[in-house]
Amino acid sequence: MSLHLKTGGNSDSASRWSSKRLAEIGRRKGDDALLLALASGKSVRDAARSAGIGERAATRRMADPAFRRLVNDLRAEIVGRALGNLVDATTEAVDTLRKLLKAKANTVKLGASRAI
Repeated sequence: MSLHLKTGGNSDSASRWSSKRLAEIGRRKGDDALLLALASGKSVRDAARSAGIGERAATRRMADPAFRRLVNDLRAEIVGRALGNLVDATTEAVDTLRKLLKAKANTVKLGASRAI
């Protein structure tokens, strides 16, 4: 199984990231899925279930500082991508609202003003 970020990023680069980093700490069955589930904010129990491994195995993986570091690094990458997407969307929204402020209809201007 290869890791695929669900944040609109390039899944090939995410897969290479995962394979390389997991190889450094000794890859185990279900690591990709467990890593992604934990980095996405699932509890150890839910992450283990979704990765198809036992909760005790997942707890042991989380006790490994190198694996925990991978979870934290991936979480930071996911948050960074999400923030980037949010900034892009916000910029587009502000541009649209600015255009609407110049509309002829007062109701449109008022609506844009309220949204701002």
